[in-house]
Amino acid sequence: MCLITLIKGTHRPRLISLVDDTSINKVNAGTEQLGGGRVLTHSDKQFGIKSKPIGGGSNGVFITVMESSQVFPMLETLVAYESRFNHRYHYDWVIFSDRALPLHMKRQAQFLTSGKVKFSMIDRSHWSFPKGVDAERAYAWRGRMEALHLTEGNYMDSRHRSRFLSGVLQNLEELSSYDYYWLVEPGSALTCDINYDVFQFMKQEGKRFSFIAAERGDDRRAPSIFNKTLEFIQEFPELIPSDNGTSFVNMNTELDNLQQNYHCEFWSQNEIGDLNWLRSKEYMKFYSYLESTGGFYLENWTDAMFKTLASSILLPPKQVHWFNDIGYTFHGKEVCPSDQLSREVLRCSCDKSKSVTWNPKRYCMHKYFIINHYERPEDWRDHLNRGVS
Repeated sequence: MCLITLIKGTHRPRLISLVDDTSINKVNAGTEQLGGGRVLTHSDKQFGIKSKPIGGGSNGVFITVMESSQVFPMLETLVAYESRFNHRYHYDWVIFSDRALPLHMKRQAQFLTSGKVKFSMIDRSHWSFPKGVDAERAYAWRGRMEALHLTEGNYMDSRHRSRFLSGVLQNLEELSSYDYYWLVEPGSALTCDINYDVFQFMKQEGKRFSFIAAERGDDRRAPSIFNKTLEFIQEFPELIPSDNGTSFVNMNTELDNLQQNYHCEFWSQNEIGDLNWLRSKEYMKFYSYLESTGGFYLENWTDAMFKTLASSILLPPKQVHWFNDIGYTFHGKEVCPSDQLSREVLRCSCDKSKSVTWNPKRYCMHKYFIINHYERPEDWRDHLNRGVS
């Protein structure tokens, strides 16, 4: 399925690693020291990247949507993000749940973080079947997915969550005073230091959306979402920039397995983005158009699928950023910076051999780099059979 022709100029990604003043004496030869204690690694100089901001100044917030059974994984995640990043910048957390969380968890969370922690119960209207959706049809679809052994995300709470994260969350009063967000999963952890302000970077570089990995989704879960997206493009061409990023989601005879028909999608884990873009007329019109079809329930649309399509048709590629320097682990999946110098400078504890980033069997970074005319790391071939269970 081809959504729209891509028309854009060539640009190069901004890839960088930074260290603070206390880490400079640990940096190996081959780095270049900048003012204020900033150091560029080899990969940074390869892409001609300027330095990133060290200090705060952006109105950002961590967001988590959790269940009451995830209290202790969430506390561990707060510790990990505080240790690797937030002890420098003291950003707030807003934690949403569909059920009441225990008081001891709320007290402990505040002790573990340097920013404020706010808790909010999700209104039942935001976590239930919307008007016009036939619950019986939704449960029938769930049965078909189970027959195909596609059980991941097949529970109704997962369907509510996907709809909530796609088009409800950003407009809630609890987030009205924030401009940028970092979506964090309970039980996830950062495995490398982040010594610059990612929110300030997004603001400074004009980035609206970001990701740390991209994988291949199973189109059997969402057979109509691409046709509905094409209908939206045809009905509202004035909302689609000419230099859009749809070549990432379009099927390519050379870069995709057309027999499997698995489209690429950005990970929704560890997502950093611009809340004002999610609130924009263009984004909300796209959300309302697709949401009205009932696909979050009558099929198995995910927030990862939806936001990948939204960012691909509504944004130029230069406004979508790949964070190459973030080490991350969640539910057995690991992302790790590819070059050794970055891992040393950022005190990474991740295992490069288990990183999913460059494995083409289930992940899409090769396609992302090729269509955007980026140069892949020198050792990318070493990863071809790694990172996939």
